[in-house]
Amino acid sequence: MNKQEWDNSLLEHFALKKGGFSLDLLMEMIEEVMDSGVSLLTEAEGEKLSEDFMKFLPKFEMSEKVGELPDEGSRNEARDTFSKYLNAVIASSPGLPGKIAYINNFTTGKAAGTASISEILSNLTFLKILAFVVTQFSPSGSGFLFEAFLAALLGGTQITAREQGGALPIDDYREMVDPETGEGGVPVSLKLLSPGSSIDGSIYNLIDFIRRSDVAMRYGGIKYVVTIKTTDNKLEFYKFDIKPEQLFYWVKPAFFNWGVISNAMQQYLGAQQGLQEAQDRETEEQFQEFKEFWASISPAWGQYADEQAVSSPIADFREKSFKFTMYKNKVPQIIETASSQGGFDAWNGLLSVANIPEEKAEKLSNEVFASLVERYNSEEEGIDYKTITNFLQRRRLHAIQYAQNVSEDHPHSYYAMATYLQGAEAKAGPKVKEKKTEDMISKLNDLASSGDLETWGNILIGEAGGGSRETDRLREKQFSISQKFLRSGGGVRMDTIITDPEQIKATLDLYSEQLKELVYPIYKEMFHMTEKINEYFIEGKINAGQQASNHANTLAGLSEKLVPEK
Repeated sequence: MNKQEWDNSLLEHFALKKGGFSLDLLMEMIEEVMDSGVSLLTEAEGEKLSEDFMKFLPKFEMSEKVGELPDEGSRNEARDTFSKYLNAVIASSPGLPGKIAYINNFTTGKAAGTASISEILSNLTFLKILAFVVTQFSPSGSGFLFEAFLAALLGGTQITAREQGGALPIDDYREMVDPETGEGGVPVSLKLLSPGSSIDGSIYNLIDFIRRSDVAMRYGGIKYVVTIKTTDNKLEFYKFDIKPEQLFYWVKPAFFNWGVISNAMQQYLGAQQGLQEAQDRETEEQFQEFKEFWASISPAWGQYADEQAVSSPIADFREKSFKFTMYKNKVPQIIETASSQGGFDAWNGLLSVANIPEEKAEKLSNEVFASLVERYNSEEEGIDYKTITNFLQRRRLHAIQYAQNVSEDHPHSYYAMATYLQGAEAKAGPKVKEKKTEDMISKLNDLASSGDLETWGNILIGEAGGGSRETDRLREKQFSISQKFLRSGGGVRMDTIITDPEQIKATLDLYSEQLKELVYPIYKEMFHMTEKINEYFIEGKINAGQQASNHANTLAGLSEKLVPEK
């Protein structure tokens, strides 16, 4: 066969009956006949399916173009092809956690028997591309392509511009960008880490981005997605947000020069000081009724809260008045308080608001307690201080249960207090040694919460566009968040995805029954035919032409089986 004859032979084999040959058409036809029961593999070929099927999948050249949205009026072929090949994963869930859960459902075999051929191939292609990106490049190269990969997967765009509205962008990609305008979205900083390495970044650029970037201000900070390449060849995903009002939860206060910041704070906050103190007082006042209520019922279990306790900040009230331990040496004082008229009135006050079952209320009544105290004072056998404290602890437990069971907008709500105090602790960040520094952090967090990010940023790093980014307000240029802190509860874990080729092969075995009948033979012949065509045209191997023709003949025969009988 000469070259012209061979070329004509190829054209003849691929002039399919219904409008030409394409990957989409091929997959549609495979789906149509998968229930036909046709077996095209020998037993030996079926056994080796997982060994080489991954290399037969369509080749996809991963590049930074994948992370770009198309310009108006133009196409981005790399993005289109990526979206087509990974359509099942992209459509599975709008967010990354949902997509990870979807892939894990696939890799653990839970989708075996229900997944369509197109879903199986899409998911295998996802795993193949992901493993290629994170294992075949240098750390910087794989990180850059991984950004593009996640941007495309999440319907966003990779950020490559150096300057953005005057602020250096620190987000690597945006999630959920408006596909029509390319605007908006969630700013995400992506970190692809090896085990033990930390999450590092510029303190100046972080603060400057949060205070000046429109997308950061709309989102309320910046989202971090941290992917750790574990030693057992998996990718472990975490996420967390750095919000301006919680900056010092993530960035250590020790990284700042608080002496210089104190002077800046005096400069910027002078006129605002009175207003801020008024806001603080207003926040505390919402818990005044809770403190008064708790102080009114606490004598029921022998605890006394004076006026000073009721007027103290809610954080102090929780530590000194809400919490209560019945020490043995305080039992006489506890009995005196609980058995007084004030103690009896306190128990009746609790009964008037708490829905305590009648039978339990009777067992904890003032009459029962008075009798118990009388027997205790007479040193009756079997009645000791533990009997008294157990009785009173049950009263206190009913009070706690009442405060926990009302809604958070109820003035007696325990959880309203707890939520507020947890938020205050997160805003304050790690405890610092000096009270003055703690007060400054609190004021800065309140500024951020109020939305005055300009003043917040000016105090911390100086005015925007003020010249050099070297600032004497920072002791350290870089912040560092350890993996230990992230993995022990600092971040939210989104699960893991396998990347090891052997693990992927094991996943493939779970779906071999659905692939081996028709999909595997066709992809195998397409792969070998393309390989021989390249050898013929590029390497000049004449005998490769005949081999390609043989594969084309086989492929044409297989393709005939994809055309449903009339």
